[in-house]
Amino acid sequence: MPEIHEGVRRAGPADAQRFIELTWAFFQGLLHHRGGELLLPPTEAIFELDRFSELIADPDRLVLMGTIDDAPVATALAHVEAFTDGREIASFDGIYVEDQGRSVGLGHLLAEAVEAWARARGCIGIDGRALPGDRGAKSFFESNGYKARYIMMHRELG
Repeated sequence: MPEIHEGVRRAGPADAQRFIELTWAFFQGLLHHRGGELLLPPTEAIFELDRFSELIADPDRLVLMGTIDDAPVATALAHVEAFTDGREIASFDGIYVEDQGRSVGLGHLLAEAVEAWARARGCIGIDGRALPGDRGAKSFFESNGYKARYIMMHRELG
């Protein structure tokens, strides 16, 4: 059986189309979970090539591509927010791995890369989100050492 080589790298301009495809798949997966539709962007601006250029140029954002044998099959997007006292916290906007990358630990490599970036920036922690009933996302974050720090409740008004 051939050896598989997993990797993680910062996204570059040439990754725009693949990033958009992976991000679209991520958002489509959210629709299967309660509350997922509320996380969808109000417009499809995130899927525009110009928006991708802004994301990779933003010093407060990290856009990663996870690869198998140099082919992108995963992505992670994170950003940093500052508290009023100046401390910073990193937050996953999304992490998505296609099926073939899930069995080889590519998600864990992406999470480690986000953590390294957050540590280098001096962040005090990293937040990740999982929707109610999304046991896979919850298990993924827990297997990477994450614990719930708050639970957000929601009531629809429409």
